[in-house]
Amino acid sequence: MALGCAAMGCLGVHSVAMPTTAMRHRPFRGRVTVSLTRDPPGGAEVGVVEASSVATIDEVIPELVERVAQLGGNYARIDRIVTRYEWVSQPVTQSYQCGTFRFPNYCTRTYMQQHEVATLRATGRAFRVGLP
Repeated sequence: MALGCAAMGCLGVHSVAMPTTAMRHRPFRGRVTVSLTRDPPGGAEVGVVEASSVATIDEVIPELVERVAQLGGNYARIDRIVTRYEWVSQPVTQSYQCGTFRFPNYCTRTYMQQHEVATLRATGRAFRVGLP
């Protein structure tokens, strides 16, 4: 999957962070706590975050956590993780020998090849807990 995607230029984790309050905070430099089940007690929401990629969850979640820290949050609440599958077409070029022994020649053909790509998307919210 990643090999086919490399040719299409879609490797890497894409992410976004949007503040939900007028107050802006400096990026948090410490450890960010991650939860899938509840909002933090006494936490103040500072933004929403999203990360997506054809990568594994082991690559998407750290990017999401980094976005939480960029918003000044020290607690990440993951609200949703989904995987979307789609078929994509990619041009493949193939070269082959098409001449004779006396008159060697190389020919090239291009055809479309389809493969399935899974995109993992995690969305959540950034909170500040116990911080001024």
